[in-house]
Amino acid sequence: NEITPDQPTIKSNQEIKLVSIKDGNGQEVAKAIEVGTYRFTYKVEENSNYTQATYEIVLTITEKPLSTLTKTPTAKKGLYVTGEDQYLVDGGEAENGTIVYSINGVDFSENLPFAKDSGEYTVTYYVKGNEGYRDTEKQTIKVTIEKKASAYVSKPVAVENLVYDATKEQELVTSGETEDGII
Repeated sequence: NEITPDQPTIKSNQEIKLVSIKDGNGQEVAKAIEVGTYRFTYKVEENSNYTQATYEIVLTITEKPLSTLTKTPTAKKGLYVTGEDQYLVDGGEAENGTIVYSINGVDFSENLPFAKDSGEYTVTYYVKGNEGYRDTEKQTIKVTIEKKASAYVSKPVAVENLVYDATKEQELVTSGETEDGII
């Protein structure tokens, strides 16, 4: 909310008008909306029953208190492709607000971010302040989901003591097996 000299007068037994607002340096300002100390000068108009009078009121506008990150979110370690969604971070905790997360830096949610494909992800988070509290600055965490290494059940092996025979097809290696791929 802002207070300006052109606001309506205050009605009482007498008409009271706001005639000036000065900042902490004594400079006249049009309105009081920034953090700081202001001096409001009011003038009571003379009428048949009262003499003219001037009153000064000092008002200090302060910032809302900052919400607090009490436990920092941490990157999950040792993530490998599993084919399923995996959480990228262990959640944090906040006081006077709620931690919100994003993996695109734009769309924030209270839900922990997740992914399933290999790659490096940047998780952005901040504490969104409750009513009466300011948000914290945005921070980022880098998280990696590694490609899963193919695992052999049995490796292909070259056939030993192979003798050339032009009349028939011969196997050169024994077949192998893998859990996650094609040999």
